[in-house]
Amino acid sequence: MLSTQNPVDLDYKAISNAGTWLIGRLQTEQDKNRLVDGLRSADGSIDIGEVERTISGLGKRQFMLRTTKSSNLELLTTRWALSYLAGPLTREQIGRLMDSKRDHAFVPVAAPGGVSPVESTPAPAGPALAADESSVPPSLPDGLTMRYVHPSAPWLADVGGSATGTRLVPYLATRVDLLFDETKADLRHQQEWEALIPLDADSLDAERAITVDFDDRDFVAEAPVGAAYVLPIANLTKTAISGLSTDIKQTLRATETLTLQYNADLKLWSRPGEEPDQFQRRCAAAADDAADKETTALRDKLAKKEEQVKAALAKAEDRVAELEGQSEGRRNQNIVDIGSSILGGLLGGRSRTKGMASAARRAMSGSRQSKSTQARLETARNRAAEKIDALDELEYELQEAVIEIDDEWNQKAAAIEPVQIPLEQTDITVDDLILVWVPVQG
Repeated sequence: MLSTQNPVDLDYKAISNAGTWLIGRLQTEQDKNRLVDGLRSADGSIDIGEVERTISGLGKRQFMLRTTKSSNLELLTTRWALSYLAGPLTREQIGRLMDSKRDHAFVPVAAPGGVSPVESTPAPAGPALAADESSVPPSLPDGLTMRYVHPSAPWLADVGGSATGTRLVPYLATRVDLLFDETKADLRHQQEWEALIPLDADSLDAERAITVDFDDRDFVAEAPVGAAYVLPIANLTKTAISGLSTDIKQTLRATETLTLQYNADLKLWSRPGEEPDQFQRRCAAAADDAADKETTALRDKLAKKEEQVKAALAKAEDRVAELEGQSEGRRNQNIVDIGSSILGGLLGGRSRTKGMASAARRAMSGSRQSKSTQARLETARNRAAEKIDALDELEYELQEAVIEIDDEWNQKAAAIEPVQIPLEQTDITVDDLILVWVPVQG
């Protein structure tokens, strides 16, 4: 076995004879190049570029493994080696350690003629322990942390605890990260689920979890003075705890969902924590915007039609005015002609009958032309009236359309239904699982 922090001091031919390599972080390019040369000499088929990238990306306490048995490059990380060294023992801790030895304690007592150390009477024993209690906590499997619930924890009463209790009951406290994601709702929402699971049954059961909103400050590392530990019934092994983590995931997947409001017509989803009335107002605003857009398109369409009708009406009114002028002028002219040609000739006695007959024929022809003008005038007036009716009809059509649009979008705004967003197995992560002692009254 050869170990060095300076590969550059070794000959690359000697390095190439090694069958198993563990390569950690290298500080200099020279060291890295020397190892790459050794690998190239040992195995020409190895991907040198991949080796260089892997070595350059190694983190602290991380190593790249290369063996002659495999061409794959594997990464591994060393475990923490932690030694928890407490400070000097307190008076209370010494008392707990000496509980079982007090019957054999020796103290100096007064004797006749002086003071000498002799065997004392037994020291008073501590409080008697129940059959399920112990003065020291049980041993735990590696990796399971132990903490004590602080008497000020706001949820202590929810799990049957007491701030003045001296009997410690074991629970497993768990913190689980839940990820609710839904592509259609553009949702990626994270929640924390925290609970305490009692250990007073033969097996660990996630369905017995008591949901509490705990904080890291609710747990302390120092045990309370004079406490008695209630021994857990459940077997706290690594296998049991691993099975509990799986059980927690399955239970949460079956019971925990996120309810959102959904409007299919508007394609709107509520946000986590958004109140129903807030989402309804948001839907109403979106529906109003859509209704305004539809009304604008209708207005543009009818505006062109209105312009055409107004142009036709103006033309009809001009024609009416023109024919009204012609009719009035012709009537006046006929009266003048009759007065000067026929009536005047007859009363004056100067005209002959033939001449007056010719004048009468002209007058009658003018009368027929006047009647024809009147007919055309009446037709023009009717056409103008039709255009006015068309404008009225257009106005009525617009009124009906606007009311219909408003009713339609009001119905769409109100079409809201709840949708359950479930959890997938990969959306559940058990972040913490620690043993906590809850103080209760004895």
